[in-house]
Amino acid sequence: LILFCIIPWIYVKSLRFKLAYTSFKNLRFTFRGKIKDAFALWLKYMGPMVLIWIALTITMIYYGINENLKNKDAAAFAQGGVIPFVGLYLALISYWLFTVHRFVNALFTFIYNNIFYGGQKLSFESTSKEIFKHIFKPFYKYFFLNIAAFIGLAIVSTLLT
Repeated sequence: LILFCIIPWIYVKSLRFKLAYTSFKNLRFTFRGKIKDAFALWLKYMGPMVLIWIALTITMIYYGINENLKNKDAAAFAQGGVIPFVGLYLALISYWLFTVHRFVNALFTFIYNNIFYGGQKLSFESTSKEIFKHIFKPFYKYFFLNIAAFIGLAIVSTLLT
């Protein structure tokens, strides 16, 4: 949780350092982004994901330790622990699938609109749709194929046992 809070600070400071020591034709690059803007961006897109992840961890600990120690029965764990775990896991994956391209677009916009070359500001304009089309669409195709293969293997292994 502490790491979650300092990632925007680390990111902005590292960009400032890298660009301060980068030059082209004897003109320096600078990064003028603010830490509070990076933190607001990070919190907007990654905050709900971290909350779901914390709920998932608490659910795993509660049902994995408490129920298993009380009953020492795998069937009780499967009935009581798997359903909340799977629900939260699906919420986490769904949130990530539907917001990651928006986060990447906002992050690229934040970075490139705060870079200066000499006194000239760079600019970046894109839409989430373009980011999705060029970066994430190929990834999602293989992601869903892997999910389908995993579900197929789970069904086959269940039928064989």
